[in-house]
Amino acid sequence: MFLDLTFLVEEWKKLLKWLYADSVSATHSEIRESRAKESGKWLLDDLEFRKWKEGYSEKQLLICTGKGAFL
Repeated sequence: MFLDLTFLVEEWKKLLKWLYADSVSATHSEIRESRAKESGKWLLDDLEFRKWKEGYSEKQLLICTGKGAFL
């Protein structure tokens, strides 16, 4: 099995650059602008989420699972 170390190193550098961006707010703004309209609305409208947010849920920890995507 042949590993292209140059490719792996370049991908690692891209990941580190993304994680440790000079301007976190610029990265946040870029990602926020690319999101689909109404993204996450289903969660905000969910009764269980609203109860948790308002402090009426017996559960104190909110765990969201699912397939994430970065564009």
